[in-house]
Amino acid sequence: MATWRGIFLLGFLFLAGAAEAQNLLPADGSFQPGGDAATLSAAAAGTPAGAAFNTGLSWERQGFHNGEPACLTVDFPAPAAWRETGLCYEFALRADRVELCVNGRRLATATGAGQRVTGELSRELLRWGGPNRLSLRVEGHQWTGGDVPDLVRVFPADGADAPITLAAEPPPLWHEYAAEEEVVLPVRLRATAEAGRVAGTLHVRVESDFHERVLALETAYVATADGAPLALRLGRLAPGFYAVSLRTTAADFSLAQDLWIAVAPTRIAAAPPAPAGLADYWDRARAELAQVAPEFRVTPEPALGTERQRVFTVAMRSVGGVELRAWLVTPARAGRYPAILHLPGYGVGMQPQWFLEGRADVVHLALDIRGHGRSAGQVNPGFGLPGFVGHQIHDAEAYVYR
Repeated sequence: MATWRGIFLLGFLFLAGAAEAQNLLPADGSFQPGGDAATLSAAAAGTPAGAAFNTGLSWERQGFHNGEPACLTVDFPAPAAWRETGLCYEFALRADRVELCVNGRRLATATGAGQRVTGELSRELLRWGGPNRLSLRVEGHQWTGGDVPDLVRVFPADGADAPITLAAEPPPLWHEYAAEEEVVLPVRLRATAEAGRVAGTLHVRVESDFHERVLALETAYVATADGAPLALRLGRLAPGFYAVSLRTTAADFSLAQDLWIAVAPTRIAAAPPAPAGLADYWDRARAELAQVAPEFRVTPEPALGTERQRVFTVAMRSVGGVELRAWLVTPARAGRYPAILHLPGYGVGMQPQWFLEGRADVVHLALDIRGHGRSAGQVNPGFGLPGFVGHQIHDAEAYVYR
C-alpha cells in the first residue's frame, strides 16, 4: 500500500481547476517568443508554431518566463453539431497585456493582470467540422512561483457541461509513495447521465523535477456514470518528486489534470560536491561577521499590539555595518513559550499583523534580511532585473545573499 502524507495539486491553465467546464481547447499547445498573434493564428492548424508547451505546468518551470512578449498557440475543433448553438471564448492571464486572435482575426485584448474577458466567436470566422487556431500574444507575464493561475477556454454558447469529468483520486492526505513500491495512481473518469458511455484515450506523462521525461503512456477507457476508477500503473520510480500530466480528448472536448507525487523524499540522493575553496570562503565570512558589534536593540511598538500580544522592533548590525530589522511578537503574559523564526520569501517584507491572529501563546521573530522590507534602507537593489537575486552576483565576497 502507498504511504500518503500530504497533497499538492497544481492548477491547470486551460481548465483553471474546473474539470466539469466544457472546453474545446486541448491542454497541449506551443510557445514562441515574440511573434504576432494574428499571423500565427492565421496559419493552418497542425503546423508547428513554436516549442511544445505543457499547460499544466508554470511558465517559469518550462523556461518561458522573462517578461518579454510571446505567443501561445492552440488548435481546437469546432464541431458542426454546435454551429447553431455557437461558441464563446474566455480568458484571464496573470500578465500586463493579452491579445486574443482566432483564425487570423484579432478579437479581444486584456490590459490588466487577471482581467477576465469573454465574448462570442463569429460563426463565419470558424471552420466548422475542421481545426481552428487560437493564439494569444502575452506581454509582461508575471512570475507565479510555480502556480498556474491562468485560464483560457472555448466552450458552447449554451453553457453545456462536459459529458465526462476527470480526476485523479489518490487516498486522502499526501501523494507520497514508499521506496521500492509500484506507483499506482487511481484516476476516475465519470460520464454524465445524459452522455451514458463515452470512449476515449487517456494520455499520461511523468516528468522529474529536473524536467526529465520518465514515462509516457496511453490507455483507452470507457467512461460511465458510476465512474469506476482506472488504475494507472507508473512502475517503480526512483526517490524524488514527479509531475504527472493527465490529458484526454473525447467527443470533441478536452480535459486535463496535473499533480505532483513524491517517492521516498527522505531517500533522495542530492549531495553535489562543494566547490573548491568553500570552507575557506565561509571561514573568512564568519571572521568578518565576528568583527561587527551587533548593537542589538529592542523597541516596543505599543500601538501595534493587542490585549493578548505585544509587538517590538528588533534591530542589529550585520556585515558591512548594515542594519537589519525584525518584528518580535510575544504573548502579553510572561512565561515560557515556543518560538518561530520567520524568514522572507523573495520580495516579501514582513508584517506584524500576520502574527496577531490565531494562537497567542507563541513567540514570533520575523526577520527582514538586507534588501527586504524594513531592512532595505542601506541595501536596496529592488526585485526587477537583475534585482535582489542578481545583485553583485559576479563577486562572491559582495554577493547580497552572502
